[in-house]
Amino acid sequence: MVYTASGLPLAVFVLSQFFREFPRDLEDAARVDGAGDVTIFGLAARLARPAIAAVAILTMIPMGPDGDHHHGRFVCGNLPDSP
Repeated sequence: MVYTASGLPLAVFVLSQFFREFPRDLEDAARVDGAGDVTIFGLAARLARPAIAAVAILTMIPMGPDGDHHHGRFVCGNLPDSP
């Protein structure tokens, strides 16, 4: 739970930046084609899959088998094993 809560600011930042950059023209074109709000949300969710995957991966890194030691190996490279 703590690891997930610590990743929340990153998730909010990454996903809010993605949806701010979502092309308004794409939404307008979908409306012209007769798409409703739910359909446009589904379109945006499908386009957001890479951002959601990046957030999921970066949130799950500290929860690996070695906990924070695993995170240190990811960030700093190959660290010696602790005794």
